[in-house]
Amino acid sequence: MNALSVMALEMLLLATATLAFAQASTCSSPDDALCASEDGSSYLLQDRSAYLRPPGTSLMAEVQKSTTTQVPKGKSSVDVELVFPKRTGQGFQNPLVSMTQLRGFCNPALLILDDAGTALAASRRFHLDSSQHCFSDIAVGQLPLQRFLSLDRDWNLEHYTMLEDPRGVSRDVNVECSAEGKEFAFGPEDPKFFLLENKIYISIVGTEMVLDPHYDIKDFLHRPKCTETQGMQHHIAELVTSGKGLKVRPETVVKLRTENMAKEERNWNLFTWTNPQGGQRLHAVYRVCPHTILDVDVSTGKSPRLYETYSTKLDTFMRQWNLISEDVHSGAGVAYVSNENGSSYYISALHFWTDNNGRNYAHFLYTFSAEPPFNITAIAKKPLPLQASQYHDWWHNETYVSSLLVHDQLLIIGYGQADQSSRIYQQELNDALQEFF
Repeated sequence: MNALSVMALEMLLLATATLAFAQASTCSSPDDALCASEDGSSYLLQDRSAYLRPPGTSLMAEVQKSTTTQVPKGKSSVDVELVFPKRTGQGFQNPLVSMTQLRGFCNPALLILDDAGTALAASRRFHLDSSQHCFSDIAVGQLPLQRFLSLDRDWNLEHYTMLEDPRGVSRDVNVECSAEGKEFAFGPEDPKFFLLENKIYISIVGTEMVLDPHYDIKDFLHRPKCTETQGMQHHIAELVTSGKGLKVRPETVVKLRTENMAKEERNWNLFTWTNPQGGQRLHAVYRVCPHTILDVDVSTGKSPRLYETYSTKLDTFMRQWNLISEDVHSGAGVAYVSNENGSSYYISALHFWTDNNGRNYAHFLYTFSAEPPFNITAIAKKPLPLQASQYHDWWHNETYVSSLLVHDQLLIIGYGQADQSSRIYQQELNDALQEFF
């Protein structure tokens, strides 16, 4: 394709994106900051001109420089902090953490255990040293279910334990390898819960644990380099009760893998599916566009691809927000919804981000079919109204959805705020569907 053809293609994409955006809002001009959605409510956009693709630029270069950062609170919604007291938790202690400064607890994982009448909460405990190197470990606590659902005040997990790193409990290893571009980060990240056949599992993201007899823990920047297959990837393990807390069942720890993996694989969105015979399978949304579903074997970690479906709704969404497929990510958690009329579906959230004085995330609910091939059925028109931090540093605009549940028609979303705190957004599911879709 010659240069004139490339420019013509770029201009066609620009015109398409501009038309789609104009049809999706009632703004009088592309430069308006305040736009009205179809239902008449308003939401604030920082820079409308950034959504348009300039002619002649790279297809990857212009994901918009600004995302939605101020959205009115939804009907019937509540947004509260999930408090992990800033003290030393009981249980496993990473010796590196003691040499750093605690920043906070972020990216919460949530799980409701109806039979036990409790709710589990996990969070990434995040530390920084004087050179801004990042150290993480995982805190796990629980609350009585009624208190979890009451929202009468900020939830305070007075009792929590530090979970031993699942990657290191089952083998004779002593250090995680160093991934290219992630040399500054150490420890497990982004915990997620899921239930399978009435067993509780946790997944974390991290590099491979290896054995280095000469490794000095104080010299973590010079730990062994990861190979091509040892990047930031998902590891899962079954959890069992131990006293008042939970611990990893060592023989169940596996790394998830599929074909043609990248060095960084953060956003697998795990969910369970019950087949017509009543058996459960663990699946994962591997990619949003195309909507790619994996079949995950919890005993081996092998995760072959099952389905790939394309969606005109997603195509319209990406044109509206001037995105390409690599810009749209999953990983927020998946909830199964069953209606009184017998219909059912899954609900989750997708996100994209921009790098504008720190990362700015925008999260949109979406739904997909409850049956294979799990195709996308609807995408929200407005982003979730998550709270940005009051602290002004590189992370202050980061809001990252890390968990999503539906319980008795109540939508429960856990999200991290500025890599510093954990928050919960709750809303009646029907109100959320009317509000955002």
